[in-house]
Amino acid sequence: MAMHKEKFISECVESGDRFEATIKQNKILNFANSTAKKKIQINNKVQEVRLQRDLCGRMLAISMNENTNIEKILTFPLTPVPMSLCHLDGSIFKTDKSVLMKLLENDVKSVAPTHTDVCLIDGFYLVHSMKDIPKTFGNISKKILQMVTNNNKAREIHIIFDRYFTPSIKDYERSLRGGNGDERAYVISGPDQTRPVDFVKELRNSNFKEALVHFLIVHWQSSEMIPFFENKTVLLNFDQCYEYKVYNETVLFSINDMYTLQGHEEADTKIVYHACNIPEEANIIIKCSDTDILIIMLANMNHLKKNSKVWIQTGILSKQRVIDVSALYNRHGELFCKSLTGFHALTGCDFNPAFFRKGKQRPLKILILSEQCQSAFAELGSEDCDRESVYREIEKFVCSMYAMKTVESVNSARFSLF
Repeated sequence: MAMHKEKFISECVESGDRFEATIKQNKILNFANSTAKKKIQINNKVQEVRLQRDLCGRMLAISMNENTNIEKILTFPLTPVPMSLCHLDGSIFKTDKSVLMKLLENDVKSVAPTHTDVCLIDGFYLVHSMKDIPKTFGNISKKILQMVTNNNKAREIHIIFDRYFTPSIKDYERSLRGGNGDERAYVISGPDQTRPVDFVKELRNSNFKEALVHFLIVHWQSSEMIPFFENKTVLLNFDQCYEYKVYNETVLFSINDMYTLQGHEEADTKIVYHACNIPEEANIIIKCSDTDILIIMLANMNHLKKNSKVWIQTGILSKQRVIDVSALYNRHGELFCKSLTGFHALTGCDFNPAFFRKGKQRPLKILILSEQCQSAFAELGSEDCDRESVYREIEKFVCSMYAMKTVESVNSARFSLF
């Protein structure tokens, strides 16, 4: 305090106006400050340079006293996390998956189908796209079914929802999207129950989403929902696949065993499973926003019924567009399309890290030009996979991503870049 007093007196002596000027608040130092922790943000790039400098310094010090093989040293993990795949805190590098969808759809001119037999809809994509959300759960249920059937020319509509298990491979991605936070239990007692004020925020709670789907399953069986079905067959896939039909002013409710996948979590693969198990030739349109569905669908086009065709409708309002998946498959062929799932996983998806600053565009160009890489990625994960040859080819692919076309070993490429 004495220091601040002396400072104020000296300032008043120097300037006559200082006495009436504002006195800034002084930070009082006490014992609490001795244990206070400051939160500071360090630029990852600067921290990485320090890490590399320390690493080089240690290696140089060792080499002065020992006969060291730098190429051999670089084959071992020398940092706490791989800097080509992770941030310093251990979180994985991400890349924009939608770039891959845009690159692929630019290869064909897509025209919407003149008629649609079956429509497959990502359930939570539909829920998230809902505007002017009604106040009660009963009206929300009606609006969702109306969104599904209104202006939909398909005779059969499948709505497929994610399920939520713990622990799950999707936990990390959900945490990035704001999920896995407030996971309190939620019960919807009936159609007159008022929804939460912040409906979108509540959708981050997996228990709330499960309660909402279970409510839809029950509520759609009631007679008040008959006008909203519009003489269409509606299937809802969650823990089981529930089927709804209207006959003689009654909702006929049943379990469809053919599409039931108990214990299956991911909606993306369930959507593709539905498409591949439609029993007759059909024009199929998938409504979703996820690049993963396009990639998985392309890899499984050979499982469709003969002469069936698939389109994906994505985007909202004025940005809505259609991708002709069948035309894309015919354009690139079976081998390339089968290779896309392995390629997508290696170059970065929800569960796997992306290579730092490599993205999707350059790696895709390499894949298109190399039939050997396509074969390796297509074989990756199959039961009869020749691991040694497949891994060797994928290693060459990674080297090519770093412009090392003549290098076949990742260790050799790392030494050359070092």
